[in-house]
Amino acid sequence: PATPAAPAQANGIVLSGSLAGYTGKFTWAVTGVDTSKGFKLVRSTATQQPVYPGSEYQYISDANTRSASWDMDASKTYYIRICAYRGDSCDSYSNTITLTTPA
Repeated sequence: PATPAAPAQANGIVLSGSLAGYTGKFTWAVTGVDTSKGFKLVRSTATQQPVYPGSEYQYISDANTRSASWDMDASKTYYIRICAYRGDSCDSYSNTITLTTPA
């Protein structure tokens, strides 16, 4: 009998994150997405779906990078996601991570 094939990994970017004091630490995995122009790590305290352009961002120029950190203000809830940069916009947004800093 044939062995069932493993389920295919869905194309996209999957973001993980945690807090170390007041610094957000992020890692991500990329499957089947062109990241040749790098990434924009975007965040907002106002909207749960931050976007580039529009939200505060950090540019990660190296397409092979899979981690970043970002200092955050006390007593705030941040919504963060990452996307594939296209030169003037983004596509292939990741899931949203929510981090709340201590007072």
